[in-house]
Amino acid sequence: MKRVVVLVVLALGLTAPSALAAATMSAPVAAKVGSHITVSASGLKPGHYTLELAVEVLSGGASPTNCVGRVGTATAVGGHLRIAGKLPGHLACYQGVGAAGGYKTTTPGNYHLSLGVSFAPNGFSGSGSFVMRKIHLTS
Repeated sequence: MKRVVVLVVLALGLTAPSALAAATMSAPVAAKVGSHITVSASGLKPGHYTLELAVEVLSGGASPTNCVGRVGTATAVGGHLRIAGKLPGHLACYQGVGAAGGYKTTTPGNYHLSLGVSFAPNGFSGSGSFVMRKIHLTS
């Protein structure tokens, strides 16, 4: 019985760091509108990931509207990925997961880079990891 307990403890000790590793993303904190950026991430669950530029705006005091644009996609291999792409010049705007309700030109200001397994144009699946970082866009 003691051998079984020791083996279980050893097995848990060997797998715990990788199983408990939180997803992290390395991304620029500032970039020019329309420029190319490269993002790398690690500690990811398996999946095909999408990197989006996102901003939340309010339209006339209504519920929040999220405006998003795809930067790029990549499949996580061994929990890691690298995505390079151009920051979009226009973002599609959504309230919920329905059809786009309009578009917003990307202007200088504060945005987010969102990385996750996409299931809709404005949504990420819970099957993958999700990481978000702030980015400031300049002209």
